[in-house]
Amino acid sequence: MAILVATLLLPAIVIACGLYFPSSLLLSGDDAVLQAPMVHFTKELERLQLEPPPRLSPSLKTGTDREVTLDSEILDLRRALAARGLDTNEVAGVVLAFSRSRADIEDHRRALGDWETPSEEIPWLHRTPKVGETNDPPARPELSFSEPPSGLPREFAIYLRGAADWHDRRTNEARKAWSELLALPVGERPYKTTWATFMLGRSWHDSDPVKATKYYEQTRQLARASFSDSAGLAIAALGWQGQLSLRTNDLAGALRLYLDQYAAGAHPAEHSLAFTVARITKAPDEQRLAIAQNPLFRRVVTGWILSSYSPHSTSSDEPGEVDSAAAAARAWLDTIEATGAAEVPLAEQLAVLAYQSGDYPAAQRWVELSGDSAVATWIHAKLLLRDGKLAASTAELARVVEHFPIDPPTRVHGEPPAFIDSFGSFYTDFSGRAEALGELGALRIARGEFAQSLDALLRAGYWQDASYVAERVLTASELKTYVDAHWPALTGRSAVAEAVPDPNEHTLCGQRERIRYLLARRLNRERRGPEAVHYFPARWKPAQTRFLASLKRGADKESAAPDRARAWFEAAWIARTNGLEILGTEAGPDWAIWDADYEGPDLTLRTNSATAKILKATPSEIRRAAAHHAQPEERFHYRYAAARLAWEAAQLLPNNDPETASVLWTAGRWLQYRDPETADIFYKSLVRRCSKTELGSAADRQRWFPELDENGHPVVTRKATPTIAPDPQPADKEE
Repeated sequence: MAILVATLLLPAIVIACGLYFPSSLLLSGDDAVLQAPMVHFTKELERLQLEPPPRLSPSLKTGTDREVTLDSEILDLRRALAARGLDTNEVAGVVLAFSRSRADIEDHRRALGDWETPSEEIPWLHRTPKVGETNDPPARPELSFSEPPSGLPREFAIYLRGAADWHDRRTNEARKAWSELLALPVGERPYKTTWATFMLGRSWHDSDPVKATKYYEQTRQLARASFSDSAGLAIAALGWQGQLSLRTNDLAGALRLYLDQYAAGAHPAEHSLAFTVARITKAPDEQRLAIAQNPLFRRVVTGWILSSYSPHSTSSDEPGEVDSAAAAARAWLDTIEATGAAEVPLAEQLAVLAYQSGDYPAAQRWVELSGDSAVATWIHAKLLLRDGKLAASTAELARVVEHFPIDPPTRVHGEPPAFIDSFGSFYTDFSGRAEALGELGALRIARGEFAQSLDALLRAGYWQDASYVAERVLTASELKTYVDAHWPALTGRSAVAEAVPDPNEHTLCGQRERIRYLLARRLNRERRGPEAVHYFPARWKPAQTRFLASLKRGADKESAAPDRARAWFEAAWIARTNGLEILGTEAGPDWAIWDADYEGPDLTLRTNSATAKILKATPSEIRRAAAHHAQPEERFHYRYAAARLAWEAAQLLPNNDPETASVLWTAGRWLQYRDPETADIFYKSLVRRCSKTELGSAADRQRWFPELDENGHPVVTRKATPTIAPDPQPADKEE
């Protein structure tokens, strides 16, 4: 079978991707802004906008290599039969018979492979032979396949015979068959000429590379001469020939062939390119210098080194921390300088590369050669930070962000992507544009520019950091002013245009609802509920409206006490069942950011961090973060809010009343597992005020909140009467 991707015999390439770029910049210390941005090799290859080799086309079929080969062959056969004037039924009959022959060959290929390399699962390897038996392996499988159908075009029949010999390891016979095919008159082999030529190259690949190369080149010539190449074998031949170049250490030749293969649409060729470039970085100085003289090769090698570099902590300049990748990067920089090719188009890449490798003087030189490159300005901002120039760095980074809007402008047809679009982390959804804007947000909070920091972090998609600034640093009034100015509610066509099904994506579309919703809950927590309604998303406005109405009725001293109590308890029930949605904090302690299922790192830790020297919290930030927190600052704090409201309800109800007992029992149960000490207040009130009720009496005997049976009656399981209520086991999950 033809193999379409010529990387199968190459070692697997694992491209290092550098440090994990955190989803929280503010918890990363100075590394958040000092570490070098990462680059995708694939995107750098795309930026080359390589012209594909003329008149070579990839296969129109998709699937595995073997599936593409078989499907392409059937397609060619149908075309050949249709050209002979066969009707639909006749074509179908020949194709079916041919497919059976192919299937027989495929079965033999698998059986022979299993026989040559038996796995541990094959019974005869391990079973104990019976008396008179031996444990000898089975005989070599014999090839047996259906004879090609009559009516099969001659070129297909000959090629099929060669394929059968090839998979039966009879290489010479296969070569004879394919040579026989190529000896046919040109008009009798329009479909299988490229196939036979390619497979002749494959047959000589290991034993005679010169012959193999000749056949690979002929395959491409034949494809350009309009012989059918439905399986894309001419493009595959580029890869196999590239492998032969690698064997002879012709690194430049291999690089050219793999680039042609990539440009032709065989994108797995990027792995072969990576393997080749890795060899180039370790080549002798003379060979590396010769390759660097080629402008295209310079860009490819530079792009790969940028993407493969695994930076050490760039906030440290300790000696001995430069690894082999940094050494390779510096050697390549020296090679570039030795060529004298200090051209501006590559200068911004080299500025990043020098910064990655820790050669900061070289980074500064390349920055100066980069003209008005915004990426080079980004690197310059980092260099300024290293010198402790926070204000100057912030100003430079603000210039960078102006050039890199989160949503890049539509490019003119044929215009290559910007270098910034090759940046980004392999582990998160943040683009290079978002990273630059997020870093600006981190610098602004270090300068005490809190609203500007929130705006940058929010638009960059660093929601965890943005929520910290919005909930803990800004006052509620400052946050409301910011939201009203930058994220007003949309109406009409604007609302429809920006509507998104999932507002948790790292896109600007979801940020409006996200920040408005956070503001709504914060206003609610600070007893500004009527203002909050306007900011709630539509799905939670009804719950908020009911909550406010219940609070209003409960606070109405003109109403009867029982009615007020029921209103308070209705509000308590809403706070307990929808507390996360109308009162919960986005980050700690409630973690609405993850639907309260998980707890994340507490960003207030940055206020007492001793590791940050550049991004350390200002005294103002520390004071604000300490003052703006949930009351109480406990996990699922809204349960406490619900319990307080229930307590207000109970105060308006009479003693020894079943309704009073039910309110106290219910509210205590909300807290009994996570906070038994606070729940104990409700338990004691239940016993003291409602001992004559069924529920209060049962609680007294149980010495804690009793369970209820299926009919709603309390169940007392305690046999003794201890003086101290038991310590209940904590619950792990939200009820």
